[in-house]
Amino acid sequence: MNRKMTKKNMIKRMLTVAAGVAALTLVTAAAMAEEPRPFDREAYAKAKAEGKTVLVDFDASWCPVCKKQAEALPQVLKQDKFQRVVVFKADYDSQKELKKQLKITHQSTLVLFKGRKEVGREQGITTASAIGELLEKGL
Repeated sequence: MNRKMTKKNMIKRMLTVAAGVAALTLVTAAAMAEEPRPFDREAYAKAKAEGKTVLVDFDASWCPVCKKQAEALPQVLKQDKFQRVVVFKADYDSQKELKKQLKITHQSTLVLFKGRKEVGREQGITTASAIGELLEKGL
C-alpha cells in the first residue's frame, strides 16, 4: 500500500512539474515579443540584411498621436504572428539623416520593411487593428 501511494505521489509531482514547465514556456514565448528599441543604425542594417520584418517608428516626445501609437503597438506585438517583428523607435527630431533617407515628412510615421524592401508605410494610425494590418504586409 505504501509503495502505491509513493507511485501516485510521484506521478502527481511529475504532472505538476510538467504543468509548470508548460506554463513557463508560454510566459517565455510572450516575453520574447520584440519590444520597441531606440533606433540603432547597425542593428537596423543587420535585421534588414537577415531578412527580418522591421518596423521603424518615427516618434516625437511632444506628439499626441505618437503617444497613442506607443500605447497600441505593444498590444499588437503580443500577438503570436508579430512576435518576430523588430521595432525601432527613431526620434523624429534628432534622426535627420534617417528621415532624409526614408523621405519622412511627419512624425508618427511607421515604415515597414521585409528584409531590405519597404513593404508598407502609414502616418498617423493609432489603433491596434490598423497597426496590425500594416505589420501583416511584412509577414
